Amino acid sequence: MKTKYLAAVVTCAASMCVPFAATAGASQLTAGASQLTAGLSQPKVAGPNILNNGTFALPAKDNGSVSVLMGGSVPGWTVGSATAGATAGVQVYPASWAQVPPGANETVKLSYGAGSGSVTQTVKTNAGWTYLVQWYESGFPNYGPPEFTSINWTKTVDVIWGGKLVAAPTFNAKANTNADMRWALRQEVLTATSSKTTLEFADATKQPPSGYSALIGNISLAGDAKLYLPASTTLAPTGTLIAVVRTATGNPFTDPSLTVQMYGTWKQKGLSYAPPTVVTKLIGSGTVSGGQAVLRLHIPASMAGKSVAAMAVLSGPGFIPLRDSLTIKVS
Repeated sequence: MKTKYLAAVVTCAASMCVPFAATAGASQLTAGASQLTAGLSQPKVAGPNILNNGTFALPAKDNGSVSVLMGGSVPGWTVGSATAGATAGVQVYPASWAQVPPGANETVKLSYGAGSGSVTQTVKTNAGWTYLVQWYESGFPNYGPPEFTSINWTKTVDVIWGGKLVAAPTFNAKANTNADMRWALRQEVLTATSSKTTLEFADATKQPPSGYSALIGNISLAGDAKLYLPASTTLAPTGTLIAVVRTATGNPFTDPSLTVQMYGTWKQKGLSYAPPTVVTKLIGSGTVSGGQAVLRLHIPASMAGKSVAAMAVLSGPGFIPLRDSLTIKVS
């Protein structure tokens, strides 16, 4: 995905097109590829969250801690067993027990009772659309011998989307302490196939049933799209620019709730004795249909022969906002 599609009424050769900047967030991810970045310094891609209670916040009466067996629930999530034939569940711990992931006040230990546990949540989705799920992962802290000499420190979390395993990342928790849980950010691009999809996180650590499982926290899920524009183009003040919008897997997006707004910045003359001022104005907008948004521009005629620094913003309910810049040479 090293080229951009031309998004104007002129033809763009592949050599003239460039990928959008990293500020576009999740769209630089390869579809279906799990990403791992260790350390608390790595922030999540900013955006909305269509999950209910992705941080596993608890009612005040629970004082930040609760143990739940299969069939029970944590607000927003259903608890299950990930150990065949075992009555297992999960435990939610507060920051007073151990370091929690960034942006959260609680963490979830994916084991309780007789084995490993799981948490699931069903969300509204659109078939064919792509979504970015992000979460932090760690493992039970190492308190040292004698109890912890035979532990498998490589923790595994199965991520299941619509009943299918889509990721099974591992985390080595041997160096973990309560004060430093070494939380790792993970990201996965998912494709929906129906109007409702169930997201599940389950401990899959290869070890005898124990409480020393994987931990997760601060989970988010949001629509993920790609925005394509030329690096520069020449257009009349009232010309037409076409922004190309794709799913993270490259298919055309159609969603009237998704819009592309184009803003232009230029110097505008004022009074003869005053220096020009820099202004930024909305110069075009359009909804997304058939994989594109048609932007009919409104640039002052006085800008003819000059260049406008433009910024396109793709946004919509439940979607990670994207931005892309280009230069418009006004003819």
